[in-house]
Amino acid sequence: MDLDDVKKTAEGLTDKARDFVQSTVKDEAATDRALDAVANAAKKVTGGSFDEKIETARAEADKRIGSE
Repeated sequence: MDLDDVKKTAEGLTDKARDFVQSTVKDEAATDRALDAVANAAKKVTGGSFDEKIETARAEADKRIGSE
């Protein structure tokens, strides 16, 4: 799996998390749970090779879809 594949997978998971959160509860705890699940899945898929990048993406996603 190359970096482009990882990026596409992470983007797809982020889109799914955003859709899930927007269609259910819009509170901070719900967004954090969804983002944690996505980040953990991405880490598992990549075998830990991109954990730092995944955490950065998770933090950025939290800024965008978290509670306002």
